[in-house]
Amino acid sequence: MIAEARRKSGERGVASVGFEEADAEQLPFGPARFDLVISRHLLWTLPHPEAAIDEWIRVLRPGGRLVVVDGQFDAGAGAAPPGSARSSAEYAAIGNQLPFLGGRSKEQIEALFTAHGLVHVSGDPLLDLVAAQAQRMIEEGREQRTHRRYVVWGDLAR
Repeated sequence: MIAEARRKSGERGVASVGFEEADAEQLPFGPARFDLVISRHLLWTLPHPEAAIDEWIRVLRPGGRLVVVDGQFDAGAGAAPPGSARSSAEYAAIGNQLPFLGGRSKEQIEALFTAHGLVHVSGDPLLDLVAAQAQRMIEEGREQRTHRRYVVWGDLAR
C-alpha cells in the first residue's frame, strides 16, 4: 500500500508527502506533530480501537483534525467485509480479538470522538460510494451485503 501511495503521489507531483508504516496504536511520533490524521477502514481491524483514537489525538496539534472513513457491515458475525482479502473463516478465528469487527455506526464513532475529547464532531454518510459499490457487486454477480460507509471528523481544541 505504501508503494502504491508513493507512486500515486509521484504521478500527481506531490513530492512533499511522506509515508511511513507504523503501529496505529503506538505511533513513532512525538506529541502535537500533525495538523491532520486520517484513518480509512482501519478501526474495525484493531484489537484496541479506542487506544488508537487516543494515540491519533496525541499526535494532533491543538486545532488539528482527526478524520475516520469507515463503515458498518451487516455481513454476519465473523464475516469479512465486502472486498476483504481475508476469508470469513479467518475473521471468525480472530473475531474475539477485534471489538469493532463488523464496524460501528457513524453515530457510535461520533460519540466515541466526543467521549475522547474532540470538539466540533460531525460526520456524513458516503452514499455515492455505497451505491457505486452495490452496483459493481450486482454487475459482477457477487452476493450483495448491506453496509454503510461514512466519514467522521472532530477537532482537537485549541
